[in-house]
Amino acid sequence: MNSIEKVESSDLVNEFLEKNGVSAQCVQIAGDWAQRQYFRIQKDADKTAILMKCLDQNNRDQMRPFVTIANHLRKYGFSTPEIYDVDYEQGFMLLEDLGTNDFDTIIKNNAKQNEELYHLAASVLKDVKRLIPDNEVQLLPDFFETAVGRGHIRAVNWYMPMIRSAGNRKGAASDFLKVWEEIESVLPEPEKGFVHIDFHPGNLVLLPSRKGKAKCGLLDFQGAAYGPAAYDYTNLLKDIRRDVPASIEEDVLQESMAGMGQEQKESFLSWYKFLSIQFHLRIIGQVVKLSLEEGRDDLLSFIPRVSYYLKKELEEPEFAPLKSFFEHEGVYFDDTIPNIDKKFILENTV
Repeated sequence: MNSIEKVESSDLVNEFLEKNGVSAQCVQIAGDWAQRQYFRIQKDADKTAILMKCLDQNNRDQMRPFVTIANHLRKYGFSTPEIYDVDYEQGFMLLEDLGTNDFDTIIKNNAKQNEELYHLAASVLKDVKRLIPDNEVQLLPDFFETAVGRGHIRAVNWYMPMIRSAGNRKGAASDFLKVWEEIESVLPEPEKGFVHIDFHPGNLVLLPSRKGKAKCGLLDFQGAAYGPAAYDYTNLLKDIRRDVPASIEEDVLQESMAGMGQEQKESFLSWYKFLSIQFHLRIIGQVVKLSLEEGRDDLLSFIPRVSYYLKKELEEPEFAPLKSFFEHEGVYFDDTIPNIDKKFILENTV
């Protein structure tokens, strides 16, 4: 194992671990898109734990929601990591290690389990969307007021100037939002509930010794919100990391709608389509933003698949005004990884 000092020298980290009777010897494990680092640490002779380090104030601010939501979900029988200790000021958290058997790894290594895993994930979504009683809605922010719920504008603010090699005209963003609001205004009222926000295979862990919905461990839910129940299905089935077989997508959607009336089904599918394109517009702008601001050029590799989704989604009749907007702006969605003139874009983005 490597010493944590080799990752980042910090007496504060060592003090935090020593207070919990844990050695500072650790191995860094894969992180995520945020300013967080994760380390696997030997807790007992036969048990490991995860140290999470939040590197900026924004992620430190998300620690309290993570703890609150983790405890709340476990109260209802969902598998979230037990929280051993937290230092909110320094941004350290010691939590239960749910293991390395995440859905992402299993899907890559054993295609035969794909269908089983997606159906397990769908069963969790069906239960979790009913999780929040009316008197507990205030625990979560309104999806439409979150950075995720408003994030489709990033396609205009970041992707448009990059792909056009030109600054946006004055009023482009407001015109985009006007078109967007017109499309949204004709949608039926969505079924609402708990929304994980980042419900993809990398954040789901198979726990075969547990039963029912508890077999699916949940991670990275600090951004959870109260909003349209269809949103989490977009992350799961319109995955930016892999192609999900159409047969699995169809089966999971049908399973999710079992027991719904016809109007409920039509509403769910309308929102699923709308939130899928919203998700992809956010992501295509976000990867450009993170490449420019944080040097995450590796994330640009998602652009080809996301572009494929967007080109297909913009052919849907209900999104014709959005397609017209992008065509008028001379914007296309390229299925290659772009070369970015970072200096130019930083000078020509909001």
